[in-house]
Parts: sequence; structure tokens; C-alpha cells
Amino acid sequence: MKKLLLFIPIILYIIGCGGEAVNYFPLSVGSVWDYLTTTTAYTPTDTTEMPGTMNVEITEETTLDDGTEVVEQMTIETTVVEPDTFVDTSYTYWEETEDYIRSYDDKADTTADTWVELPIEEGNTWDVNADMSAVVVGRADVSVPAGNYDDCWEIGYYTDTDTAYTYFADGVGIVRQTMKINEGFAILETEVELESATIE
Repeated sequence: MKKLLLFIPIILYIIGCGGEAVNYFPLSVGSVWDYLTTTTAYTPTDTTEMPGTMNVEITEETTLDDGTEVVEQMTIETTVVEPDTFVDTSYTYWEETEDYIRSYDDKADTTADTWVELPIEEGNTWDVNADMSAVVVGRADVSVPAGNYDDCWEIGYYTDTDTAYTYFADGVGIVRQTMKINEGFAILETEVELESATIE
């Protein structure tokens, strides 16, 4: 389920009620999103809060080894676990078609995760992969440090032990995400909120 952190961002081109195309995540090269993150770890003996940041940028249009056209996303995640600070840089490759938005772990990857099936409609369900399913929960108003966003799409992602909810705003993309992950020895609850976005 930690892969969901790499799920930011994706693009969602959806036909609105009046036939108008809306963009639930602009995927232009040079677009940047900055997020504030908080992860709380619950164990039988302790509770630890780990603040952090996440910087996401669409860096280039490229192709996978098999020729599939994708865009490259770079994510720099910083997490503070007192007294240390950890920084992780990762890359994800996103493919968009008329029917879905899906990701690849690297350019040699041939097995994609389907994060969104299009068009988005409340109640739609699909399999992300063999272990995870998704459902369009509905619309929600969201307030985050970057501002207030009305009528966001809320999509839930589920495994046997974990849950996540992601909120998409038109013209901006992912503005909020919450996750609950069962690691066995600990329960991790993570909240990701948009601080700022620059859309090219």
C-alpha cells in the first residue's frame, strides 16, 4: 500500500455533465506539487508521529523499454523520525489511455497497476492489481493548506489489510490522501495534504 504515495500524481481526463472536458490532474512536463505529510505509527507500547514533505514533479515524456509512451514522475519524500531525517527519491512512469490511468515501477516493467478506470462515475469498481481493488466513493469538499476545493472526486483503494482514500480537484490534481496501513507490528496512519502547486 505504500505504493499509493507514488500514486501522486496521475491524470484524470473526464467528460463532465455538459460534455465539457475537465482535467483532474494536469500532466504537463514541469508541473510541480508540494505536499505536507504526517505519519503516525501505533504500536502496543508507543505512538510516534513523523512529519514530512513530498515534492512531486513531472520531469519528461519518455517511453518504456517495450515502446509504451509514458511520462516520468519524480517524487522526493522527506520524513522526520527524531533525531533523524530521511530522504527518499523515487520514479514512477504513468500511461494514459481513453480507458485507464496506470503506472509502471520502471522502464523495464511490463505489469501495470490500474489506478483509475475511465470515465469516472460514482460506484465504479475495478482491480488495481491482484492484491488491491478500487471504488469511486463520490464527491467531497476538501480543505487543505493550499486552499478549499469543492466537488473533488474521492476514490478508495483497498487490500485485505489496508485502506486509502484519494481526493482529486479539477485543474489541480490530488489535493488530499489518507492511508491506514497494517504492518503487523504497527498500524501506520498517513495524511498527505497539498501545500502548493504549479501547473504548466
